[in-house]
Formats: sequence, C-alpha cells, structure tokens
Amino acid sequence: MSFDWNLYIALADELILTNPNEAKLRCATSRAYYGAFIPCRNFREYTKNEKDVHQKVINDFKRSDSRKGVSLGNFLDSLRNKRNDADYDGYYKPKLDETKKHISAANSILSLLETVKEEGIGFGK
Repeated sequence: MSFDWNLYIALADELILTNPNEAKLRCATSRAYYGAFIPCRNFREYTKNEKDVHQKVINDFKRSDSRKGVSLGNFLDSLRNKRNDADYDGYYKPKLDETKKHISAANSILSLLETVKEEGIGFGK
C-alpha cells in the first residue's frame, strides 16, 4: 500500500496547533502543498523524475475541459507559489491565518481532484 498523502495535510494542521513559530508555519505550508500536489501528479501519471513536473501538472489542470479542473490548477499554482516562499525565501514572514488558508486550499484541491476523477474530464494539449 502506498503512502497516504493526506497525512501531510494532517501534519500541517498539527504543526500550527501549538506554539506555531515561523519554522512550523513554513513547514505547514510546504506539507500542505505536497499533500495536495502528489495525488494530482499521480492522477496525471507523471513520475517524480519528470522535468518540470510541478508546472506540467498545474498546466494540465488549467487546460482541462472542466471549470473544476481549471480551478484545481489555479489553486495548485497559487499554493505552489506560497510553498516556494515558505521553502526558499528567507525574508518571507508567514502568518498563522495565511497558513490556515494554505491548508484549506490543499483540502479544496483534493476535493476538486475527487470531482475531476468522478467526472472523467479531458485535458487539453
């Protein structure tokens, strides 16, 4: 059985419950993103070694023939930008309320992904 990526989002929630310092807030945003991204990547059947895999997955959804798929792509793109800030920008100052929104966005992405799977939408080129 493969890893349950939802556990990353659960971890993000746990990180901000007690004494949410800067490191915990940054880590929570990062885990929330990966908890949402990897199921999307797996659905599109890309591998971790695929060049520019993050952007490819985002673009696939943005080009889908469903408004929900496009919304998923936009949410994922926005969350990726926040994850990049959290992981790479030493001057980024995360805030608790903002981090909660990142976790909520990750959950929204997974909900949209389930809808996309059920609808069997197509993807543009």
